[in-house]
Amino acid sequence: MKRRAQIVGTVHPAGLMRAQVRVLPDWNGVPDDDLPWAEYLLPIGNAFVPTVKGDLVWVEFPYLDVNGRIDTRRPMIVGAAQDAPGGIPNVAPEASGKGNGWTPPEVDGAPPRPQISATKDFVIHRNNILEVRTAGGGYEIANTAAGSRIGMNESGQIYIIGPADVIVNAGGEC
Repeated sequence: MKRRAQIVGTVHPAGLMRAQVRVLPDWNGVPDDDLPWAEYLLPIGNAFVPTVKGDLVWVEFPYLDVNGRIDTRRPMIVGAAQDAPGGIPNVAPEASGKGNGWTPPEVDGAPPRPQISATKDFVIHRNNILEVRTAGGGYEIANTAAGSRIGMNESGQIYIIGPADVIVNAGGEC
């Protein structure tokens, strides 16, 4: 059975890449120091998407104790929990169409950005990196803090835009 939990810690004392979780509402009132550290269910290839304190996640308890009962000391994070506090989903605004998404400054002569369709596109915005793969075939990855972006719109027009130096190095002979 999956249970909703909230991340309360992200730096495991032994560096084991685990996150400390509070199962809601069952563990409300339990001091953070007494909460267990959950392992992550990783995709094949071991890609890692970190959680941040306050994130809502789903956890399972796949391990049994010596008596054959569910071991609540060994939770596993199996995914993010979707929520909508105040009517605004806890996903990137580009994904939900609600809230204020990232809008880069206009650049003269630049092709149009991919057309974002709320609820239809792959969108992840974490650690100032926004990645969008549109249902129509557009793609953009942006550093939202710096304003740099690389993309291709649905017409196949490619762009590389940076607020500072942009360096392209191609080896070999021309």
